[in-house]
Amino acid sequence: VAAAPDYADAQHNLGLVLSSLEDFDAAVLPLRKAVELSPRNADFWLNLGNAERGLGQLGAAAVAYDKAVALAPDNPLAGLNRANLTMEQNELVAALAQLDDLVSQYPDFAAAHNSRGGCLIALNRAEEGAMAHAKAAEMAPDNEEYKNNMREAWGNLIPAWHLPMLADEARNSAYQQTIDKHVRQGMHILDIGSGSGLLAMMAAQAGATRVTAVEMNPVLAVVARQIVADN
Repeated sequence: VAAAPDYADAQHNLGLVLSSLEDFDAAVLPLRKAVELSPRNADFWLNLGNAERGLGQLGAAAVAYDKAVALAPDNPLAGLNRANLTMEQNELVAALAQLDDLVSQYPDFAAAHNSRGGCLIALNRAEEGAMAHAKAAEMAPDNEEYKNNMREAWGNLIPAWHLPMLADEARNSAYQQTIDKHVRQGMHILDIGSGSGLLAMMAAQAGATRVTAVEMNPVLAVVARQIVADN
C-alpha cells in the first residue's frame, strides 16, 4: 500500500487483514479507499460493510451491503449479510422477507436457513424457526453451530415432562415386556402420541410388520424420524 497507494487489491487485502484482527477502526480506511478506486467490485463493498458492521456503524454497513447486492445479485453471501444486519437493527419482519427471498433463490444455502430460523424464533414463530434450524443442520451436518441452534430450538419446544418420562426405566421396562408379550408378526401397530418414537421402535423390534407412529408436535415428530432412522 505504501509503495502503490492506488492499487485497489492491496488496499482491500490490508483491510481484510485488519478486519481479521478485529481492528475495524483501522480496517475501514483501506477498505473505503478500495471501493473508491474500484467502485464496481462487489467483494470490496461486502467487506467494507463487514468492517463497518464490526464498528457498529450499521447505517453505513447497510449502504455497503446494498451496493454489494446490486453489483453481484448472484452472490448469496451479500444478501445474507444484509439480512443479518436487518435483524441486528431489530427490523425482524423486513429481515424475514429478505431471508425468504434468499432461501427461495438459493434453497441449498444452509447459512440462510440458519439465519431464517433465528429470525422466526425472534418473531415468536418458534416451531417454524426450529424447522429452519433443522434444515440448516441437515444441509451442513458437520456445522456445530447449526446443530446447536437446532438442539436449542427443539429443546425449547419439547414439553419439559418428556425427558423424565423417557428416563423412567421402570415405565419403559413395563412397556417393553407388554409389547413383547402381545405383538406378533403381521400386526399393524398404531402408536398414538409417539413422542420420540421409543414405543414404536419396541413394537417394530417385537416383530410388527408395520408400525404407524402419530405425533402432534411437529418438531418432536422430526426428532422421532431422526431417532428411528439412527436406530
